[in-house]
Amino acid sequence: MIPARLSLRNFMCYLDNVPPLSFEGMHLACLCGDNGNGKSALIDAITWALWGKSRARSDDELIHLGKGDMEVQFDFWVGDDLYRVVRKRTKARSRSGSGRAQRPGQTLLDFQIAAGQGFMSIAGDSVVQTQRRIVETLRMDYATFVNSAFLRQGHADEFTVKPPGDRKKVLSDIMGLSLYDELEEKARSRAREREQQQGALESAIEEMQHEIGRRAEYEAALAEVTGELEGIGEVVGEQESQLMMLREQKRALDFKQEQLTDLAGAVEQAGEELARWQARLSEHSRRIAEHENLLEQRSTVEQGYVQLQEARKEAEELGLKLEKSFSLGRRKDSLLQAVNESRGRKLEERGRVQSRVEELEAKARGIAVLQQQLAEANARRDRIVETEKELEDQKRQAQELAVQIQYMKSASDEAVQDVKELKD
Repeated sequence: MIPARLSLRNFMCYLDNVPPLSFEGMHLACLCGDNGNGKSALIDAITWALWGKSRARSDDELIHLGKGDMEVQFDFWVGDDLYRVVRKRTKARSRSGSGRAQRPGQTLLDFQIAAGQGFMSIAGDSVVQTQRRIVETLRMDYATFVNSAFLRQGHADEFTVKPPGDRKKVLSDIMGLSLYDELEEKARSRAREREQQQGALESAIEEMQHEIGRRAEYEAALAEVTGELEGIGEVVGEQESQLMMLREQKRALDFKQEQLTDLAGAVEQAGEELARWQARLSEHSRRIAEHENLLEQRSTVEQGYVQLQEARKEAEELGLKLEKSFSLGRRKDSLLQAVNESRGRKLEERGRVQSRVEELEAKARGIAVLQQQLAEANARRDRIVETEKELEDQKRQAQELAVQIQYMKSASDEAVQDVKELKD
């Protein structure tokens, strides 16, 4: 550990306006001054920040008189990594007038490592876990520190008066002998792993030897499967060509199905149109019958006209009737003309309707043929679907055989390689 920077706030004789102490560029330093100037307090600040230990009997005694909390921030190097320890302490509070503690003091500890332009916390979930990480990073606890790097005042012979076991532990920690214990444990662990691996390898070798003994059987099965696979490949090729041809036929049948659907819609529309034309034809036929009925009354009208002429000669009061007779004559002529025109139009419409009916009847006769073709197409489509299912099953079987062959080849190659390695 190489110190880098120390910051104090309300620690012992130091208040909160103390500038940080930087150790950068120092190789050898001497602290000198009168008693009470705070020389030992700097060392206590370092030990308290790192291990929470100092000369004081309790942490609250380290807080400056009249203050309620303190903080020490210590930066140090271990190898190429820069670390920071921040330890804070809040004094226990007492009830006013009672002198009894209302809430105990609290200690906060944070352990950080330099990352980029700042520091990243690597503290544990509790103060105990964080303290353990600091000791593991330093590879030294407080007892080792005060018996090696730092000799406290009045405790220069502390190492010599310790029992042999404690002195051995301190020397072991100073010299890093615990590393050899860790290496010994790792070596034992790796030895156990190697023994397990050896047992597993021996089992695998026995299994491989057994599989090698069945190599002739595997080769015969491989040859048989290869021959079957070649035959299946030829069958698959033929089936694929047939499948392509059947798919083309299916597409043609689907196109005819679409045409048939369109034609059925056209036939249905033509039927509706035929019904409308038949209704109009019935209406016109009725009107023609009415006009023909009027024409059948022509002789009666003419006879009445003659009688009207004779009646005019007899009396002048029949003049009004004569005028009505003239009016009827004009009405008759107009009706005859309208009947003739209507008859001509209806006959023309009747001819067009008749032609349309004959065309629709011809299309209707073709529906039966198309329906038969559709039934045949559906049957062929069902056969195509069944053929495709059979081809898919054969393909899947071929793929499974190919995978088995590849697996057998790989197992055989691995077995040969293992045998070679075992012989080596």
